[in-house]
This record gives sequence, C-alpha cells and structure tokens, in this order.
Amino acid sequence: MSISPATVKQALKGFPKEVITAEEIVRHRIQTFVRVALATVFFWVGSLISLGATALAQVASKQQSIKTKTSSPRHRAHYKKHKNAFHPLEMSGTASWYGHKFHNRKTASGKRFDQDSYMAAHKTLPFGTLVKVTNTANNRSCIVEITDRGPYVGNRIIDVSRQAARDLGFADEGTAKVNLEVIKPFNLSYSPSKIRRTYPVSDVLRTPEMAVK
Repeated sequence: MSISPATVKQALKGFPKEVITAEEIVRHRIQTFVRVALATVFFWVGSLISLGATALAQVASKQQSIKTKTSSPRHRAHYKKHKNAFHPLEMSGTASWYGHKFHNRKTASGKRFDQDSYMAAHKTLPFGTLVKVTNTANNRSCIVEITDRGPYVGNRIIDVSRQAARDLGFADEGTAKVNLEVIKPFNLSYSPSKIRRTYPVSDVLRTPEMAVK
C-alpha cells in the first residue's frame, strides 16, 4: 500500500499543531492550579490576620473594662475598706490548742510551727500580731504570736500552741473560755524579710519570760 506525497505533507502540517496544542493545555492547567493555590493561601492568611485582629481587640476591650472597674470609686472604697480592716483590740471566745500532729510543719505564714513556743492561729488577725490570751476560769495569761490561720471547728476564736495551753491551764481540758487583747499589731508597711531581720517574734516567744502568770 502506497501513501501519496500529498497525504504525508498534510500529516506533517498537522503534527506540530497538535503538539503545540497539547503543550498549551498542560501550561494552562498548571497556571490554573497555581492561581487556585495562591488564592487559597491568600484566603487563609487573610482569615488568620482577621481572627488575630479580632482577638486582640477583644483582649484590649477586656483589659480596658478591668482597668475601668478597678479604678472606679466603688472598687477603691471596697479595697480600702478591707485593706484597713479594723480588728478590735479585745475579743472573747473559746480557745483550743494544737501540738505534735502539726509540729515542725509550715504554717500559713510560712513559719515552721513549734508546739513548744508561743504561737497561735487566728482567722483574721495579721501574721506577726502579738496577742495576750487570758483564761477567764483561772485568770492565767500568756502572749502568743499569730502565725497561722484557724481554728475552723465550731465557734472557736483562737488556736494556741501546746506550750501556751499549758501556761493557760487548759491543756488537759482541750478548750477554755478566753479573752484576747491585741498588744502588738503587725505593721503592714514592713516586708516579711524586714520583719524576720529586725523583729524575730517567734524566737522571742520561745522564752518562758514572755508568759504572764
């Protein structure tokens, strides 16, 4: 079977055109894919920027709200009221004591509890306050330092160390009716480190001379 020259010539004319058309299709597809990928990337980047701006605006709004609230006269009055809360110089109530179970453990003030020194727990008095405790049944007294928080049992007003309970004469009974007299309020302007350096209350209260018989 013979092919005429005209047929061959026609086929050669059409061949490059088909090859070029295929290349253009591939190029077009690649360009379309790149455009879609770039559009997707720009979309997500824009979304992240928008979310970040919204979050920053919300945080700034919240901080401004907190600042406005804390700077309001009502808030300042509430803070001042609690900061300068007045503790009566004399109080009355039931006292209890705690000893070996808590010996050498850290108190709420950070000091180690010593059952043989004159330490005590009170619910509200500042740490470092010196209190004269008097047993109303026998009129025996001693001076203790507030170093812990409590007591939280019943309506007890103070929880003293074992040594203080012995001096007050109710170590065997466990509780006693007492009168409290604040004789040395804690100075709120002092830092804890300055208190420990210039006024080692716990070391002073170790001495039996601090007990008032």
